[in-house]
Amino acid sequence: MEESKKISLKNLILLMIGNMIGVGIFLYSSQIASKSSSPNIFLLYWVFGALTAIFGAISASILAINKPETGGDYAYLRNAYGRKTAFIYGFLAMMVTFPGSIAIGVSLTVQYQLGSIFGDIIQNPFLLGLKNSDFISAFIILLLVSVNLFGIEKSILVQKFVTIFPIFFLVILFLSLFINSLLNDTDFFLIDNFESSTIPFQFSSISTALVAVYWTYTGWNAPLMLGDEVKEAKKNLPLVMIVGPFFVLLIYLFFSISFLSFLPFKVLQNPEMDIFVKLVELGLGNFSNDSIYLSSKILSIVIFFIVIGNMNSTLITGSRVLFAMSKDKLFFEKFSELNNSSVPKNAILFLGIFAILQILIFQNDFKILNLSFLFLSILSVMTILSVYKIKIGTEKKIFYKISYYLAPILYSLCTGLILFFVIYEMFFNEEYFILIYSAFIILFIYFTLFLKEKYL
Repeated sequence: MEESKKISLKNLILLMIGNMIGVGIFLYSSQIASKSSSPNIFLLYWVFGALTAIFGAISASILAINKPETGGDYAYLRNAYGRKTAFIYGFLAMMVTFPGSIAIGVSLTVQYQLGSIFGDIIQNPFLLGLKNSDFISAFIILLLVSVNLFGIEKSILVQKFVTIFPIFFLVILFLSLFINSLLNDTDFFLIDNFESSTIPFQFSSISTALVAVYWTYTGWNAPLMLGDEVKEAKKNLPLVMIVGPFFVLLIYLFFSISFLSFLPFKVLQNPEMDIFVKLVELGLGNFSNDSIYLSSKILSIVIFFIVIGNMNSTLITGSRVLFAMSKDKLFFEKFSELNNSSVPKNAILFLGIFAILQILIFQNDFKILNLSFLFLSILSVMTILSVYKIKIGTEKKIFYKISYYLAPILYSLCTGLILFFVIYEMFFNEEYFILIYSAFIILFIYFTLFLKEKYL
């Protein structure tokens, strides 16, 4: 790709933010709150997730400085541990994580956001036992695939529209709610929330909360997957790895504190409640019902666009992993072909179609994503620890030394803690054992039938 057409630093930051900010903060907050014994624990979960992402991103900046390469984690695992380890990551990423993330993101935002706009018609039966929402979700994914086939410039243009303006709108809206609350003496629950403790601490609830938070921060490694397509990659990739996660942390804390400022914690803990509709009702309580109704609809549209931005960014980065894997002949070489717009057309099509199939088959039952978390988080730790295979000179600045010596250990400890709680929960859940066995059978069949020993 020509240098002038490569991805600039500002667009790289945009892609990272779009990849990180998605369905999580808007749909998982109530679930995380329901597993939190107090508002302080609720905020602590968000901070812990942010620190995990920041430690990982800082560590990965060393990998980016050393050798930026398309495929991100896949390429670094291949370089550090060999092709078999890289294959396991690539296989899970292309078959489960990326298409699964796209599927669950689009299907949930159609169910909740478009559902709040158009009503029950979204969930009405359509054909063969499938709902209208399933076909709407499939259509949205096909639109995103079509845009991405026209080149990275068009993809980023869409990303700007569905990320920058909606986030700016939400920040302005929440600040307005604060000001309106203060000027009109609206009940302000923040102090009471921080003094409340609604449910006793439960050890078993930690897993669900931490995994949800972990997923909301995933995407910090997305820029690494673009490698060769980044302008001045050795300089810009480390910069975005440092700036992006801190920016997302500020946005998440802003929203989380806003939730606690306007909603009693017991209300926030109800997973069935639409947080934003309730916020608008409380924040605009002195306005007419028509104004509140219109505001809630606009809010649903804004959140819908943010989630679509997240899915678009996931499609961009996920297709590059499949491209790199196919280029290494660890998957069908057709997926490494580029079209006239210099994008991996077949890889993009595969992820989009596979995401649609997951929507039609699983229909919002995405327990398999928790299984992929188990495998990919372990491989993510291996990727970060691979920095120790890179030797840095003693003359390097203090940031490099912190990135090299301290951050990988901290990331591994944080991720290891989450893994401990996940495995603890899975041990008592028979459904996951079936999924684990299925995953190993699929991997074995693929190794046996499709891979030749010389490729490994």
